[in-house]
Amino acid sequence: MKQGYFFMYMPLEPQLKLKFQYQNLMHNIKKYKRIFEEPSSSYRDILDGEAYAKIKNLKYSDNISLQFNIDGIPTYGKSNYQIWPIQCMINELPPNERKDHILMCGLWFGPHKPNMNVFLKPFVTELSNLSRSGFKWIDATNSKQIVTKVFPIICSSDAPARAAVQNFIQYNGKYGCEFCQHSGERVKKAKGSAVFIHCNNHSLKFVLLNNV
Repeated sequence: MKQGYFFMYMPLEPQLKLKFQYQNLMHNIKKYKRIFEEPSSSYRDILDGEAYAKIKNLKYSDNISLQFNIDGIPTYGKSNYQIWPIQCMINELPPNERKDHILMCGLWFGPHKPNMNVFLKPFVTELSNLSRSGFKWIDATNSKQIVTKVFPIICSSDAPARAAVQNFIQYNGKYGCEFCQHSGERVKKAKGSAVFIHCNNHSLKFVLLNNV
């Protein structure tokens, strides 16, 4: 695998089903969720977040949410080839257990960044189904069938990967801001240049991308 393009997708549903049926994850999830039933004056974890609280489907105890990571990793020293994995983590597990249950569902290998429409299509399709219909599994403690819906709520990526995923210009390019349509200005520095977004006229209103 030192040349060419390769893409492999490993469905999340069978991975989740195995973990919930045979590793008793739901017991740990519900136990951890009970901690957040008591109000707190500080943010203890994502379950305390305002945005999290607004997701009505996550109020059902059998449902879960995912944080997914997409990033490129260089290979073979000076080679241009990259590996791009899609990894998921269950937010409702206790923090010290999350790393033990990382889910790998996609892997791209090639000399360039993946075509995101191709790379993310099976992931988006499967998560759309899992958030709508869920997956079925058997609770080993009582032999009951449970339906768990899955909601991807956080994408964790560095700036270059985030620009690719969102189909934006990268932060160091013209119109590279993720929030507005200001083109920015390229300024020379000691070793190259940088793009800065500034406004001398403070009455100028930027057009926000989410308003376009």
